[in-house]
Amino acid sequence: MGFEQWLAQHLLPSLKIPSVLIMDNSQIHRNNVLKELVEGESHQLLFLQKYFHYLNDI
Repeated sequence: MGFEQWLAQHLLPSLKIPSVLIMDNSQIHRNNVLKELVEGESHQLLFLQKYFHYLNDI
């Protein structure tokens, strides 16, 4: 099962109130289909900022 299918069949139907989904910038998440699926169900999709090594103390 692909990520889009899991999102549409499992996650989105389980959200009972409008929610904000936060995703990283992985290529699998950067997809217009995901945005259409999420916003079509009255949710919002936000992406984390890109990773900057100089902001991470580790």
